[in-house]
Amino acid sequence: MENILPKYKRPIRNGTEPTYCLDSWDEALDAFDDKKYYKSIAHVINYTHDNSIDKALLKENKEFKSEYINGYVRILIDVSKDGFKIKVPFLKITENTNKVALLRKVSEINFRDLDIAQIHLVGDELVFEQNIPLILCEPYKIFYLISEMANISIKNSVLLAHDYDAMYIESPQKIYPTPDQENQVISDIRDILKVAGEYIAFFQEKQLDDFQWDIIVISLFKLGSMPYLNGAMKYEIADIIDAMYNGDESFNVRIKKGKKFINTLTDKNDDEFKKNIFALNFFIPKIRSSEDIMKERIEKARERVDGFIAKNDAMSLCYYLEDIFVSLVYDYSLDINYRNAIEKTLEEIGGLSPNDAMPKLLALHNAIYAKDLAYIKEMGKESSQQLFENLTISTKKVFRFLSSRFASLVAILFVLFNIGKTI
Repeated sequence: MENILPKYKRPIRNGTEPTYCLDSWDEALDAFDDKKYYKSIAHVINYTHDNSIDKALLKENKEFKSEYINGYVRILIDVSKDGFKIKVPFLKITENTNKVALLRKVSEINFRDLDIAQIHLVGDELVFEQNIPLILCEPYKIFYLISEMANISIKNSVLLAHDYDAMYIESPQKIYPTPDQENQVISDIRDILKVAGEYIAFFQEKQLDDFQWDIIVISLFKLGSMPYLNGAMKYEIADIIDAMYNGDESFNVRIKKGKKFINTLTDKNDDEFKKNIFALNFFIPKIRSSEDIMKERIEKARERVDGFIAKNDAMSLCYYLEDIFVSLVYDYSLDINYRNAIEKTLEEIGGLSPNDAMPKLLALHNAIYAKDLAYIKEMGKESSQQLFENLTISTKKVFRFLSSRFASLVAILFVLFNIGKTI
């Protein structure tokens, strides 16, 4: 096997990813300072998910109630003189549920994972619930509370229902891909896992443990960034990503966990993947990004990048930067220019040697650090060929059909024109 960098393929996207409304954040801060608490909270909700609240509530300062679907759960919000109340019922205990083990796990989540909200047992339902007096509803606290409850409730509704035989309260509104898209998603998953297995074996043979870790996390980030990969598999991937970065465990233990997980996924049949191939409407976007946030993320890597450059260690530098760039796609709600620039760079370095790939990765790294928007926008431009390659299979078929019909029409007109000239 050659020492070349793994190839990158953009995942099929479905256009349902939520976005932030950045203008609403300043409005929320100003309204809170003016003690217009209802208006402030309305703007926090609209910041969290653009166009998610009645426009009148963004102008007036009045009580309101609202509810939102977030994958497998429904978020209920009540803002009144009694304060800000948020409630997320997420799981129902049935006669088949292993109740003792489930409640023990819930206690662990309350203690370990939650900073503000808590899970309560209300009748036979598990509910995230929190009440906050209006005067304490700082925008940062409300945003963090909504995000925490939305993200942890959906993750635990999936994993706890799966592990303890509990029942969803909300029937998820799944968005299924077309048959062609489904086949393409499965093919993409298989390709990622196949490449991971080959590189792991190669690095293991060469006794390059650091690079085994790199290829595992790169592969997991690619899988976790696929909008059509959801269900229990999505959160199992998220958990193993967290485990790979868990500094409390030894490096070798983490690598063993990662390899075992990759092998487990590789052994799954297509039907097992199909159970997890669908999209969901999420209320909460990924982590917000901005020029400054992207620069700060890159700045944390500067010391190690400079160290690899000083040692002329192109291989370590390339895998380190690829780790960072695929993690940005996984973690952040990226501006379209940033996302295109990152993904285009990852596509271009695939199949290159580290020495050939290093200048491209460094150029993007330096542009993000310098907030060089001109370079990022230029990198983010798509050629007509790249646009075609990123179309879904079904769209390509339509495009080819229309193109062939247009070519036929042109040929007929050309013949008629020449006949006319002859006559």
